[in-house]
Amino acid sequence: MTIATITVRLQMLSDLPVRLGPKVVAEAIETALRESRIKAACLNLLSHIKIDLPIAQLAAAVPVDLQLICGGTQSTRTQIAIQNSPEEWAHVFLHFDGYPAHMLPALARWKPEDILAAIEIRQVTTEALDCFNPPRDPRILRCPTREFAHLYMWIGCQWVHVVPQVDAPGV
Repeated sequence: MTIATITVRLQMLSDLPVRLGPKVVAEAIETALRESRIKAACLNLLSHIKIDLPIAQLAAAVPVDLQLICGGTQSTRTQIAIQNSPEEWAHVFLHFDGYPAHMLPALARWKPEDILAAIEIRQVTTEALDCFNPPRDPRILRCPTREFAHLYMWIGCQWVHVVPQVDAPGV
């Protein structure tokens, strides 16, 4: 059996897991994987956590929810694509909590004009758009393009999480 090794560098973790300590984080990761029926060994070392698991189970381990690593929320970088003209799309960068379970309800209150006015966003909630000051201008591209973990677009008067097809041109 071939084993894959994943390394989680402690300096890359959010503050919460660092405060809890690498032993607690390693145990939490191993428990989360075990609950998903993935047999893995997690070792805490001085500078990192080492996760060994069979290569055959590597793909199954990817979607396992390991929120402890991210301090309770995922720091998922995201883009929101808004069409300005037939061949121009503004891509507003969003720094935190870009996963669909959070974003779709949070975006529901906001219109494309609100997102464009915000320019660069730390986090979207139903109450506010937490924006950078000064912001960076949005990227302007010829078509909606997913450059990060998620892409959202305004389609038919609502926000949609766009999942590109492997063979689709442009997205």
